[in-house]
Amino acid sequence: MKKPSLFSSTKIRFFKGIVLLGLLIYAGSERVLAQACNTQTPLGGAGITATGQKTFLAIGSDVNNVANVISASTTDFATIELGTGTGTIKVKNTAATTTAQKYQPGSFAGFDVENIDFTTNRFGGLKVVTFLNGNKQEESGVFNILLIANSDQSLVSYGPPDGAGRQKIGFVTSKIFDEIVLDYSKLDIPLSNNEHDTKVYSAFVDPRCTGAALTCNTPTDLTFPISPVSEYSGQAGGCVSTLVGQGALVSADTSDYASFIEGIQVGCFSWVGVRNSRPGDVYPAGSFAGFETAAYGLVSISVADLGTVTTYLDGVQQETSTTANLIATSFITGRKRTIGFKTTKDFDEIRYTRVGVVGISTGETRVYRGIVEKVCPGPALVCNEPTRWIKPNFPLTTYSYMVPYGVVVGCAGTLTGEDALVSADPNDFALMTMVQSLGCLRYVGVKDAAGTLQPAGTYVAVELENMSLITASIGDLQSIVTYKAGVEQERKAKGGLVTATVLTGGRQQFGFVTTKDFDEVRYEEFTVITPATLVATRVYGVTLMKLCDGPALACSSGPNPKPVVAKLNLPGAMNGNQGYPVTVESIASDAFLGVGVCTNQLLNPDRVVSADTTDFATVAATGVNCWASITVTDQKATYPAGSFAGFDIFNSTALNIDLIGGTFITTYLDGAVQESKSANNLLLDLIGSTGIATTSRRRVGFVTTKPFDAIKYSQGQLVGINLGSTNVYGAVVSKVAADCASPLTLATPPAAALTSPAGSNKTGNAATELAPTGGTAPYAYSSGSGDPLCVAPAGATEITPVSVTSATGAYSYTTPSTPGNYYFCIKVCDASNPAICAVKVYPITVTAAGGLTLAPSANTNSSSAPSAARSGNAATELTPSGGTGPYNYSNGSADPGCVMPSGYTALPATSNLSITSGGAYTYTAPTAPGNYYFCVKVCDSSNPAVCSVQVYKVSVTGAGCTVGSAIPGVN
Repeated sequence: MKKPSLFSSTKIRFFKGIVLLGLLIYAGSERVLAQACNTQTPLGGAGITATGQKTFLAIGSDVNNVANVISASTTDFATIELGTGTGTIKVKNTAATTTAQKYQPGSFAGFDVENIDFTTNRFGGLKVVTFLNGNKQEESGVFNILLIANSDQSLVSYGPPDGAGRQKIGFVTSKIFDEIVLDYSKLDIPLSNNEHDTKVYSAFVDPRCTGAALTCNTPTDLTFPISPVSEYSGQAGGCVSTLVGQGALVSADTSDYASFIEGIQVGCFSWVGVRNSRPGDVYPAGSFAGFETAAYGLVSISVADLGTVTTYLDGVQQETSTTANLIATSFITGRKRTIGFKTTKDFDEIRYTRVGVVGISTGETRVYRGIVEKVCPGPALVCNEPTRWIKPNFPLTTYSYMVPYGVVVGCAGTLTGEDALVSADPNDFALMTMVQSLGCLRYVGVKDAAGTLQPAGTYVAVELENMSLITASIGDLQSIVTYKAGVEQERKAKGGLVTATVLTGGRQQFGFVTTKDFDEVRYEEFTVITPATLVATRVYGVTLMKLCDGPALACSSGPNPKPVVAKLNLPGAMNGNQGYPVTVESIASDAFLGVGVCTNQLLNPDRVVSADTTDFATVAATGVNCWASITVTDQKATYPAGSFAGFDIFNSTALNIDLIGGTFITTYLDGAVQESKSANNLLLDLIGSTGIATTSRRRVGFVTTKPFDAIKYSQGQLVGINLGSTNVYGAVVSKVAADCASPLTLATPPAAALTSPAGSNKTGNAATELAPTGGTAPYAYSSGSGDPLCVAPAGATEITPVSVTSATGAYSYTTPSTPGNYYFCIKVCDASNPAICAVKVYPITVTAAGGLTLAPSANTNSSSAPSAARSGNAATELTPSGGTGPYNYSNGSADPGCVMPSGYTALPATSNLSITSGGAYTYTAPTAPGNYYFCVKVCDSSNPAVCSVQVYKVSVTGAGCTVGSAIPGVN
């Protein structure tokens, strides 16, 4: 069983008094114990007695109304009046005659008291003692550490103060007991009239039970009685500050708090702590340990103002995490925030310490409660599925900050609700507001507390909504920043020197594809100058997506194949595939600073990538010079020149009549504009019917002349033209018709071209080996190295360089000196514009230099009567040489080197051919006369093995034919 932890409180200054035995007052008969877990049970009623006494030499001291300690009334109390001396009150269960009736180890034993002289500078001592059958069991007390530095200081506060100074004190026992004693002593100047009255309401016992099990990634407040916790606090050093609200940390009321009220300080240490007071209970390594805190009106000029979170086990320090200027540098006052760290050791106690070395500080730090959280890794991301980074799915913590950048006037505004970033409610948001600021940086962030890294190549985005009526900023910059173990990895920024936005709302995502691992994402806003107009940004949270290649563009089947239109949508049950790695950005804005009055409506832009073909976004711009746009980006693929790029839209007004000015489709590559077509030169429904039963729904787009990875739909309101409201169903792409009408196909390279000895010069001709068909001749040949279609076979290494003649297809290369599995690629393109291309992979087996040779004997050409049993031994018949012995023999009929002789048929399965690894073989000749064959494969012992295949020819003659006679055509 664990020893109770040691807790110190130097704010309480007492020394160890003398325990005097009092006169027991017996109250009578047996009492039935009824005690709930983590709930105090006052000791009173039948069988409970109370006694009290003061020391013989007490000056100005007395103990009065002791019987009130066991009264049924919660307001009755005894008093211990102390000037100099010791006052003692004992409460005993005289009815507890059996072990089961007595109070068990692990119970909190204490007293409900009020007005103990915690603040006096005169020496005093306080202790709670347990007894069993009149014999002392344990004691716990708080003393002035200046006098007795090595004393037991484990007396703790049971819970929050009740009213003005009323609280419960005691300790968790480790031995059985039937009696509790309060021993309070004080040393004062005689006749100084400093007598102090302490009220004692009751003694109580609280059986400590294990709290609720921790839930993955869900903070658990260390409050009472949900958890078996106790609180303590203290100060030391040169403190001119106040620590108030002791006991509030374990209160179930989330508005209760302990408070550090700062002042002038020199080497001041102030702390509060929460301990699991049930012996044997620990929080496992890997849990998050911390506190919920807030700062109010804090201005600090301290040299070293530190906030520290420390864990303990059995009173022994385990780990500590310190952040310099943890709260003092924050310009967001009055905000609750969680501070702490992920532990690497077990613990049962958490302490928060404020340390001021030299400084003047005015303000208040509130500590609301201790927090423990079971940290569990989040799920793996699914291909092309946007995943909100939320709790409890992931072990996340949040934070926020707002600070001037190099100037005093800095920020004017608020930053609230950062916990909403990880809320499961998609409509929760953190809110950034700003008015007339000069040089202000503000940010909110989300961090994986488990330290699980999201890999490079992950798409990361922040969902935003600008709620400003008018924003006019000089140097407004928005950024997404990734971190790994607290170190910045990458930064993606957007913004400009002068921005003007007229919005009525509209959520959008802003993100990028990472090139480095990360475990933290931060959204930042920096503004050089903001006028008095209110700026408000809602930040809804972070979205991650694992990017996987989408389906290749396809052609329909049949005699007249056509391009298949592909909607660039995310995965869904309706589209039957994994979808595309696509993201959406949208914007609705005024074209000129402060000019024009717009009512821009851009609703549900995320629906353009829905797998449901009936989902749509709505674009409607009303006013002058008002524009809205939706951009769909494929984060993995680049579509080739000659592809169709467009949008599937519906408009019941202008677009149903004609595609007049005000509508644009633009393609991008890596963020740079490639091509743009306006409405009057767009190709309407180029690729055929949409399959939708309406004449107003159209695919609008054009055949590109440049590659692209993003398509943008833009719609503006021009003078005298009303385009009305447009439903935008999604971005669409397709191949060009020529690709489908005449595809380019390549044959498989012959087996002879795929094996070469190590260190040899190899030549071949792709034109004859691949025999391309389709497309438009002539064909051009080149190395396919680096092409996305040049995919390495499993375990193979690429051979470079490979020289290829474009016009003829002749190629040459030198094989590596080490035997093994290798490959290279040949790319073939036709003469159309744009060219149609295909890539073929050559898997090459490099054998040992000199190879493995087989010497066929006459037995490889044999005759047999029908159904005759035949046997032999390939080891003696083929006498292999070269390579590395020993050799292994097997049936080689399925090997590419087993080439069927002209006029022969494979030995049928009914012949039951059997070949042992040592070379012995048997079979039964077929019943029908004719020419048959089988193959024996021989491999050496090198790694990879060098192999060779030999063909055995078998002729089955009719009846009367002599075995071994000459067979026409067999040499």
